[in-house]
Amino acid sequence: MDSDNHSTALPVTRNEPKDDSGYASQEPSPPPNSSRSFSDRAIAKGKSIMPNYIRNRKLRCYEDKQIPELTWKRLEDLRKQYAESLNNFTRGLPNCTSILMTLKVLGENEESAEPWVYIQCDKAVVGKITRFFQRSVIRYDFEPPQPDDRFPRLRVFIHSQKPRPLVATGIRRVANEDRDFYSPAESEGNEIYVLKSDVTPSVRRGTQIMTECSHGVRQAVMGGLIKTIDSGKLETVYGMTVGHFVFEGSYDDGENSPVSDSDEEYDEDVESFELELGFIEAKSEDENNLHVVDKRDFEVDGKVNMDKWSRLGKLSMASHNLSEDGSNLDWGLITIHKHSHGLPNPSLDIHPAPTNPGGGQSSVKMNSARGTLNGILHGSWSYIMLPPGKVLVRTYLLSLSDGESLQVGDSGAWIIDSSDSTKVFGHLVASDVFGHGYVIPMYDTLEDIQNGLARLSSKSFSVTPAYRMKSTPIPGAANTRYAWRDKEEMDLEKAFLRHEKSYQDKEVELLEAGEDVDNNKDLQDIGRARDIANIYHLIRKAELRYDMKLAAQLKMELEKLPGYKDYIISSESGTTGPQELSITHDTEGPTGEKTPEGEFDEGKGST
Repeated sequence: MDSDNHSTALPVTRNEPKDDSGYASQEPSPPPNSSRSFSDRAIAKGKSIMPNYIRNRKLRCYEDKQIPELTWKRLEDLRKQYAESLNNFTRGLPNCTSILMTLKVLGENEESAEPWVYIQCDKAVVGKITRFFQRSVIRYDFEPPQPDDRFPRLRVFIHSQKPRPLVATGIRRVANEDRDFYSPAESEGNEIYVLKSDVTPSVRRGTQIMTECSHGVRQAVMGGLIKTIDSGKLETVYGMTVGHFVFEGSYDDGENSPVSDSDEEYDEDVESFELELGFIEAKSEDENNLHVVDKRDFEVDGKVNMDKWSRLGKLSMASHNLSEDGSNLDWGLITIHKHSHGLPNPSLDIHPAPTNPGGGQSSVKMNSARGTLNGILHGSWSYIMLPPGKVLVRTYLLSLSDGESLQVGDSGAWIIDSSDSTKVFGHLVASDVFGHGYVIPMYDTLEDIQNGLARLSSKSFSVTPAYRMKSTPIPGAANTRYAWRDKEEMDLEKAFLRHEKSYQDKEVELLEAGEDVDNNKDLQDIGRARDIANIYHLIRKAELRYDMKLAAQLKMELEKLPGYKDYIISSESGTTGPQELSITHDTEGPTGEKTPEGEFDEGKGST
């Protein structure tokens, strides 16, 4: 996108909060005469180029209204279309800027409510983001003159409040100071502590962890364990949490950052507008309160009670130190001390809740330190940028159920499939003012860890959740590729062995009948099916070892086999005939189509 600044009428709205955080604001309801259609005005607390007789209107969020899948798809298409322009734009923003972008159903009332592009960001960059979406060519694509289901009108609302990192921060001095409790400056890596009550084998929730920083102490969740294997077959198990748990820049007071003069250059004949937060149930009285654990377990006379904590390990690496392309997937790895208690992978829930996913949503569980919480994961992509990242990365959107709400201290919790507790969708990193959580996909995180480790050591790595955990896509989402599915490799092996047995049985049958085995068409067909099944199995094994060179060679061999594209690959089939192989396995991608050069790769984390 070029740098022109077109001052045309635009759909962008701005919201500048008062002194409170906005996450627990109570504001009055909109006036009774504020029910005009969205067709002739835009609303936000800030500026909009509209007639000045329309003022002080408020938007509400209607969470019970479903957003059509085509509308989500349109947002994704627009994000892809403007990926380069948007990345160049965000890379030029000040450091430690936070942004999220998703769709919300907003309106003055239920009748006028419709999907809007909802952006939440630091106050200091609202003007820059506003002007980006003011550009006439961008506005034309977001608000087509003749909208329809495939090309809906998507106006932009900008709320001037940075996304909320869900790490608990407390200004506390450490009790029992004879204990070794290092500050980051005194040790090679942040020392990580765990509640002693969280290291028993019966734990079925996230593990509460704590560290010290310049602001005091912080708490987050270690969602689970991952395992890395280097090219020398050396295995290492790490605890996984969020990177902003130990990143100082995440806690700068961005809301008080100075706003440049250029950010305030707007036409004065404009409308005032705001986002009404009063109808949203308060999620927290103070976003910095330590909600995570009972204070009796945490402190004595206002100080950390170290008798309740045990040393777990040290932070080994984090995404904010390894990013190469400006993306920050917000993960941190903890090296577990060899004398630490044996920690179970807390996502192994033996009592999964029933689920009926559909329409791009899944019933999930969040393994918070408070216990297992139920929720819904929305599979259509939302986007977030957390410091020191400079580009938006894709996320799932999480809504908790049963009246539960996200709290500070929940960052790092793993989001698990309710119907299969060995499947992990991703880890929680932040929330918006509506209490929705933003979840980095596990597929993207593990791939990012693998690439980061390889850059550090110049070795190749494979990375997988420990203890047979599996990363998984959400049903109905655009990305249907995923890795580290050990069950798939096992099913492919079973398919090969089944076809091998069929071949042997047929060969014996022909020999006993005195027939020619060299020119028998049925035997040849079964043999080809066996060979195809074998190569699919070998490809999968190579992929799991991240031996992409071998996988590519095997795929070339597969393509040389006559008729391999005609074979049906089905995990449901018990048939041993030549036309059926076991388990779906696409050598070209999730839809059988190759990704066009230059287009966004759905297997990557950044835009």
